[in-house]
Order: sequence, then C-alpha cells, then structure tokens
Amino acid sequence: MLDIVEVEREMMENANLLEELATTISDLGKAAAVADAANKTAYAKAILRARARTDVKMTEEWAKAIAQAETEDEYLVHAIAANAFTSAREASKAAMSRMDGLRTLSANLRAVTTGV
Repeated sequence: MLDIVEVEREMMENANLLEELATTISDLGKAAAVADAANKTAYAKAILRARARTDVKMTEEWAKAIAQAETEDEYLVHAIAANAFTSAREASKAAMSRMDGLRTLSANLRAVTTGV
C-alpha cells in the first residue's frame, strides 16, 4: 500500500508530466493548424487548376477527384499532425484523471493517518 509520501511524489511526477503535455499539445496544435491550412490551400488551388482545363468538360466531382489526387501528400501531413494532436490531448486527459485519483487517494490517506 502506498503511503502519503509516495502519493505526494506520484502527484509531483504527474504534475510535471501535465506541464510537459501542455507544451506538447500547444506545439502539436500549431503544427496541426499549419498542416490543415496548407492542405486546404493546396486543395483549393488544385480545384482551380482542374476547373481551368479547357481540353475536357470538367464536372465538379471530377475536379474534386483530381484535386484530391494532387494533394494527397498535404492531406497525409495534415492527418498525421491532427492525429498527433488528438493523441496528446487524450494523454493529457488520462494524466488529469490519474491526478484526480491521486488526490482522492491522498485525501483518504490523510483521513486514515490523522483520524479525521
């Protein structure tokens, strides 16, 4: 069984992890936003290039398919960045839940040791 000192140590380690995760989430959020903007811009430009073709009658679906094919690299970068951001947020939520559990454990241990 953990004693109060061990619980407090775990809480400090978890607090440090939460600080690191906050920085990571911020950085990954910015990277995801940049990748999203780059993907949307590349896609819009590809749509315009496809519509500008005069050698074939271009339907909207065909223009979108061409744009999607031309921007698959940008989309992949965006998808990976968005996934990394989401994963970091989930890790932060898990660490916050762990902190809640440690707080409860700490309170219960104090009550048992002080008799309150």
